[in-house]
Amino acid sequence: MLEKIHLIDSTTISFCLSQYRWADFRNTKAGVKIHTRVVFYDGEISPDKIIVTPARPADATQLDALMVIEMDALHVFDRGYFDFEKFDHYCKNNIRFCTRIKENTIIHVIEELPVDPSSAIHREAVVKLGKMKYPVRLIETKDSQGNPITIIINDAKMSAQEVSDLYRSRWQIELFFKWMKQHLILKKCYGKSANAVYNQIYIAMITFCLTLLLKKKVQYLGTLLDMLEFLGEYWSKSFSVFLKELFKKPDRSSRGRRQLDHDRIYNEILVQFERGDTEHLNDTTYDPIF
Repeated sequence: MLEKIHLIDSTTISFCLSQYRWADFRNTKAGVKIHTRVVFYDGEISPDKIIVTPARPADATQLDALMVIEMDALHVFDRGYFDFEKFDHYCKNNIRFCTRIKENTIIHVIEELPVDPSSAIHREAVVKLGKMKYPVRLIETKDSQGNPITIIINDAKMSAQEVSDLYRSRWQIELFFKWMKQHLILKKCYGKSANAVYNQIYIAMITFCLTLLLKKKVQYLGTLLDMLEFLGEYWSKSFSVFLKELFKKPDRSSRGRRQLDHDRIYNEILVQFERGDTEHLNDTTYDPIF
């Protein structure tokens, strides 16, 4: 099982430019960007920090603010945060990070390391990238479609296979963004001002956190979405009534709602993520179930 890791990424909510002039970022579009750090541990996601800005600033401008400055913190982010100067700073200050390199990155090999020919790891080396002063580990493997992936990390203790598994966990933050947009009313904003939009986003995040905390507090084993739906139905009732209904056994023998093929949905999103096809995840009309 992977240790606690901090996943960093951003997601964009698009608006009509004529109604959100303060958030313009393309000729015909406006939008805001939610720069996010989440904690992934024991198979569960929990939000840790968000920074909301107009969509125009690049992701890398918020990377320093999203890093955790504490001993043994481990960060995973994508190529949108690629910055040699920042990487050197993190290496110098023992801030661990893992990411993929860009295709045009200049690589200076210091030492090639042996790999197990029977493993999924095709190459491991100690390298310097571009004008970086500090060395990092470079690991080459393949995604589930056989496409090559080149990962770098400034941790010398993890095995190459662990690093590969670590980067694969990054897709969890994409699913978090999708869950938030689908279930916490982020498809459409009620207000037009920056203050109204930002407040709605923060309220959605607070709702997610409170729902997750309550789920843990009462030791509910169902899904977070089930917990959210129960809260929406029984918010005006007493807490005792809410708990009674939450843990009430089904009183019917029908097959109930259609069961989703979660394995298929997971595999489809994982394949899309590994080949870099994630732009559609910002489209709130996209649904992998259909």
